[in-house]
Amino acid sequence: MNWALLAAAVAFALVNGANTGATMLAATITLDSIGHVLGLLLLGLGVALGPVLVGTGVAARFAGEMVPWEGEGSETGMLVAVLVSLLVVLGLTRLGIPTGLTLAFVGAIAGYGAASGTGIAWHSVLIVLGMMALAPVLGGLLAAFVIAVFARRLRSRHVSRSLGRVHALSFPALAVGYGASDGQKMLAISAVALGLTGQGASGSVAAPTLLLVALGVLFTLGSAAGYRSMSRRLGQGVLPVRPVYAVTSEVATAAALLGSAGVGTPVGVAQTLTGSLIGAGASQGLGRVRWPQVSTIVVAWVVTLPLTFGIAAAVAGGLRAGGAL
Repeated sequence: MNWALLAAAVAFALVNGANTGATMLAATITLDSIGHVLGLLLLGLGVALGPVLVGTGVAARFAGEMVPWEGEGSETGMLVAVLVSLLVVLGLTRLGIPTGLTLAFVGAIAGYGAASGTGIAWHSVLIVLGMMALAPVLGGLLAAFVIAVFARRLRSRHVSRSLGRVHALSFPALAVGYGASDGQKMLAISAVALGLTGQGASGSVAAPTLLLVALGVLFTLGSAAGYRSMSRRLGQGVLPVRPVYAVTSEVATAAALLGSAGVGTPVGVAQTLTGSLIGAGASQGLGRVRWPQVSTIVVAWVVTLPLTFGIAAAVAGGLRAGGAL
């Protein structure tokens, strides 16, 4: 057991909840079909159930397929990747440049693997990055289709009831999809810290029930802590807050997450959710989308990957030069 990495895993799960979980939960303020407390419980349950329902293939991708770590090198590499990704995400967020934790984490893993001498499976990294780039596009197209279906009922007096019913199904699906896909990075970090992974690129990741419950609880606590701040920022995003956009983006993002989990590849919730919102708004008129905010988010994505790659590579290079690797 690596106590330093385990402590970093706890911090990562809490920050992940405050960042990603709070973002997903903030959409529920526009609807009353799922309350705040129930939403939090569903997020934690989704994190715990996702790996049980679809397996731990995504966690294995994080833990050993992109960089075939072995022995203590996996613990050191994962610790560097966690700390670098947290540093970059928190730093950019403080500067008002929101970015995705998953994108930062992938960049840090790749940077460490490239400079540490461990080696890196570029085909696996490119598959992950390709899926992460494709997910917002597919989410946007799916959201445009879904909102076209809703548009027929937008003038109906029963539209709020219809949206509420869809939300009551789509939000749990979004929570489970997150646990099955993007959320498994938390499982990968914890599994490496606890020695629950196989060796090399073909290694598997064990997911004990107690560990999944613990991750669900930590993610829920982080989501609760970040909810109020994220709710205040919700109206300043790429679209004005409207129930139809919230529900549409949930449906599209849940579909993308569950689809990616099926092929064992993570996609970023932040990127997919943003793409879905843009697709939903643009389908009703380009003027509905706040394009300056969109450009800021895209710049953050473009900056995040090389920044985390470079910092993690520099750390790995320093450790290697000092004989620590």
